[in-house]
Amino acid sequence: MTGLARRAGPSPEGDVKKLECGPGGPVKALFWSAAIKGGVAAPIMVMTALLAGRPKGMGRFTLTIGFKWSGGVAMAPPSDSESP
Repeated sequence: MTGLARRAGPSPEGDVKKLECGPGGPVKALFWSAAIKGGVAAPIMVMTALLAGRPKGMGRFTLTIGFKWSGGVAMAPPSDSESP
């Protein structure tokens, strides 16, 4: 049998090996991965929006004012609805 019908057997190495994520553990690595991604994503979105709005770079495919406005709303920080 091959494919999905085949049953999984023991690995050739014996016991299951742990995935090493550094000294902090997998949860800490996941947290820092998300933090770095969030810090890098914002400047890239801003630069993309600025470049897409320039006729020199985009020609006739420049963003309209409606798309610029909706992009600004999407990139705005969330409002704190629970503040007094």
